Amino acid sequence: MRRSILAICFLAGVSCSPAATGHATRDELVAAFVAALNADDLDQLERTLHPACRALISGPTQAYYEDLLEKDLSYTIPAEHVVTYSSVPEDQALPFARQFDYPARPTDSMTLQFKSDQYSLVSIIRWIRQDELGWHLVLPHPKEGTLALLAEQRVRKQELEVRTEELLQSMAPELRSKIEEQLRAGQMLDAIDEYSTATGESTEMAVSVVQSIKATEGSK
Repeated sequence: MRRSILAICFLAGVSCSPAATGHATRDELVAAFVAALNADDLDQLERTLHPACRALISGPTQAYYEDLLEKDLSYTIPAEHVVTYSSVPEDQALPFARQFDYPARPTDSMTLQFKSDQYSLVSIIRWIRQDELGWHLVLPHPKEGTLALLAEQRVRKQELEVRTEELLQSMAPELRSKIEEQLRAGQMLDAIDEYSTATGESTEMAVSVVQSIKATEGSK
C-alpha cells in the first residue's frame, strides 16, 4: 500500500517528500541507490533521480516508469558488490538517441555488479549527472514510438506470465523434480532443454518456466 501511494504521488508529479538535493559525491549517490533498493523504498529511490527527469513523468509514461522502478526495487544488493564509473564526454553521442530523450545530459555512467547466486553475475548500468544540484541518476525518457513498442512488449510479457503459471500448475511431478535437480547442480541450460524437449514448448516458454522454478527454489 505504501509503495502504491508513493507511486501515485511520484507519477502525478506531486511531492511526497521534501525537495531533494543531490548528493555531494557519486559514491554517496550510489550508496543511496543501493540503500533504496535493499529497503524496497520507492520514496528513497525517487530522491536519487534528477529533478528534470521527474518533471517529465506524466500519464502516458506511467506504466514505463512503474516497470523501471519496480525492476530496480526487485534487486537486493549484497555488501560484496563492485561499482565502476566512466565519464561521458560532452561531444559523445548518447546511445539509443532515436528511441529516448535525455532530460538532463549524463556526465558519467555507473556500473554496479554483484553475484545473485553462485553462477549469475548481475550488472546494473545507470546514467548519472553532476551539476549545481549535486549528483543524481538520469533516466532516459521514451519517445512516442518507443512508448508504443514498450506497451506491446508489456502485453506480451503479461501473456507469457499467465501461460507460464498455467504450465507450472499442470507440470508432471517427475519432470519438475528433474528440473529442480538440474538447477541445484547449476545446469540451467540443461533444465531449459529438458523442459522444452519433454513438453514441446518453445525455448522462450521453457526459459520462462525454468526461471520461475529457479526463483521458487531460491526463495525456500
